[in-house]
Amino acid sequence: MTKIRPGKLALRAVNQYRRRDVLSYLGLRYYLGNSAARSDHWIQTITTNLSLTREISYYPVEHFKEISKEGKIKRRKIFLPSPNDSLAETTLLNECAKYPDVFANPKSVFSYDLSEGEFKNGVFKNYMQGLKRRQSAIALASRKYPNGIVEHTDIQNFYPSISIDFAIKTWLAKCQKTKIEQKFIHLGETLIKSYRTIIDDKESISVLVGPMFSHFLANIILHDLDQEFQKNLPACYFRYVDDMTFVGNEKEVKASIEIVKAKLEEIGLHLHAEGSPKNIKGDTSDWLKYKDDFHEHGRSWKYFIGAIKIHLINKPDDFAILEKELRNHNIGLPLFHYRMFAKERSSFEKFKSYPKLFRYWIKSLSISVESIVEDAVYLRNKYIREVEQLIKEFKDAKGFHRKSSIPKIRYRIGRILYLASDEEIQKLASSINGVEEFRFYQTLIESILSGNIDTVLDLGADVAQATAQIFKAINKEAHFENKNNSDVQSHGIAIFLLNGVNIKSFQDPDSELQRLASKGVDLELMNSKNPFVREIACLHGIQEKPLHSKTLESIFDEDEDFVFDALDSFYTSLC
Repeated sequence: MTKIRPGKLALRAVNQYRRRDVLSYLGLRYYLGNSAARSDHWIQTITTNLSLTREISYYPVEHFKEISKEGKIKRRKIFLPSPNDSLAETTLLNECAKYPDVFANPKSVFSYDLSEGEFKNGVFKNYMQGLKRRQSAIALASRKYPNGIVEHTDIQNFYPSISIDFAIKTWLAKCQKTKIEQKFIHLGETLIKSYRTIIDDKESISVLVGPMFSHFLANIILHDLDQEFQKNLPACYFRYVDDMTFVGNEKEVKASIEIVKAKLEEIGLHLHAEGSPKNIKGDTSDWLKYKDDFHEHGRSWKYFIGAIKIHLINKPDDFAILEKELRNHNIGLPLFHYRMFAKERSSFEKFKSYPKLFRYWIKSLSISVESIVEDAVYLRNKYIREVEQLIKEFKDAKGFHRKSSIPKIRYRIGRILYLASDEEIQKLASSINGVEEFRFYQTLIESILSGNIDTVLDLGADVAQATAQIFKAINKEAHFENKNNSDVQSHGIAIFLLNGVNIKSFQDPDSELQRLASKGVDLELMNSKNPFVREIACLHGIQEKPLHSKTLESIFDEDEDFVFDALDSFYTSLC
């Protein structure tokens, strides 16, 4: 029987959440396990109607933000929409993308670009495209001002400063300029009103951080100001989420920031004060040294991963050999996704139905197990050398150099963790010890080497997810010693269990989420008072054992993006 392929909306939602949150992703997979629910028609009609006629639910999780100088962990609360509401958001944003004159980002804005047409890789276009375009735009402006300056600043508490009432007003005003169907206008308003979720016994008065629709709202709230700034400011203006950049001579930049500051304050938003460490200023000639920060030249991670995919599609019987050879070289990539993908169809059918791989077909003739291992070793050595040099320079770096070095170091460390031996990782940990900007990676490495996840659990759900994926990839057992788990730690344990990581110190679940992760679903969970847990439990259904690990090791569709690590998500949140 012919397999029913999912529509583009299902794929957008799955790809968006695969690289973001394991609980949301699994919920979507269980929802879309019903072939009827995979169609665009279902998502455009049924999910929308359900979100309009029942309670919209969000699951709060704590994400790591930073560690203060006093050693206190700071987190931000992220809200995850239920599977049905995630799909309703997806179809709503798809409708908005049909009106680019109203909803598309101005040329000066580079974050959260809506997917359009048949694009399937997420609700929004890939973040790296935006970062690269921003770099190119700032570089072009800097060349026009050879004796000018570049200044970066950002908006304080961006999302929590956007009031629900103002968001509704903006949404309705924008919709009046379109022919969008009334039900979608109503859906948007309903979603915003649902943000009045009870948070720590208090009703929220601002937009929630987490839902995809929130990112879109933040962009349209600033849309008119962005257009005004890019046309009328004395200096050149660029924005990526809450990060604003100005290029011009010193007088123009200073005047522009004052104008922006005043305009933002009219809608309840505030820039960081002058002198804040968030504000970085320097000469355009200095900034141009870092214009290629988001470009990896020569043999790169992207083409290394592409070679693995192409080879296993072309020669699926090489899977075991490749896995063994990579392990022999202390390389711990999670290849099981490609094993499942390679079994789907014959090589010719796969290449025929997968155009973006077809152009690599000629190149595939030169790919072998040996060449893949050689590339892995090359990249490992390259990234280690680069991190050693970057860390050496970083300790005394200031201004643009420091700002530029942080994402480059984080990116390379994230790859090294999959490519290096324990000894090499230990050496890496020593080099970043005590550097606050890399505390997350220090903690992660300590956990990988020792198996102890106490500190990881304490940092937040995103750190737990990033660490759990690596533990799963290298088949490492975890343990914890702290038996007095907070809600944050309890949620982190559930994340490890959902990822299929064995925790030898885990005995009895202390929450509904841990029960769902470790024991599966029973009638009690299917009748949970928490609507988010109840929905996922009902979608999972009563089975002999939990389906989570098996689901994560399987593919949803050949157009699903495979994400090797959750570190990318963490990396972008800190850029």
